[in-house]
Amino acid sequence: MGPPDKWGPVGIVDITVGMKAYQLENGDCVVLLEDDGMSKTVVYRWHPSDK
Repeated sequence: MGPPDKWGPVGIVDITVGMKAYQLENGDCVVLLEDDGMSKTVVYRWHPSDK
């Protein structure tokens, strides 16, 4: 899993819990990634059934 090129680079995760994941009722997962190097939070939505 990685960000599209249009988001730009994903930088530094510099905290103990820099990534959190939550499973939604429909089975999808939302992943939050703290990106201190680029001053943003990256949000991924993952469909585990997708290949």
